[in-house]
Amino acid sequence: MVVKKGGNVGIGTTSPQYKLHVAGKIKGELVSPSDQRHKQNIQTLGGSLAKLAQLRGVSFNWKEDTEEKQIGLVAQEVEKVFPELVSTDSEGYKSIAYGKLSAVLIEAVKELQQSCQE
Repeated sequence: MVVKKGGNVGIGTTSPQYKLHVAGKIKGELVSPSDQRHKQNIQTLGGSLAKLAQLRGVSFNWKEDTEEKQIGLVAQEVEKVFPELVSTDSEGYKSIAYGKLSAVLIEAVKELQQSCQE
C-alpha cells in the first residue's frame, strides 16, 4: 500500500492517480450517497432509450492483462452521449461511472414499457 503526498492511496500500485487507486480486483459493497436532502434541480431523465442506442457494448483485453477477456464500454464513446458519466484523470485517461448508468437503464425500461402499452 502506498500513500502519496496529496492524499492518493494506492493498493497494488506505486503511482496512484485517484484518492483510492486499486490495481487488481476488489470485493465489497459500494454505496453512494443519494439522499434527496443533498440534491437540487432534480429532473427525470428523458430520451434514455435513444441515448442508450448510441452506446456500443464491447469485449476487450486490457493491454496489461491479455489473458482475461472483459466486457464494457469505451469511455470516449460514452462521453459523447453521457458526459456526466465520464471523468478524466490528470494524465488524460478516462473512466466511466458504471453504477450511475443504472439510472439511465431504469428510465429506458420505463420508456419501453410505455411504448408497449400504447
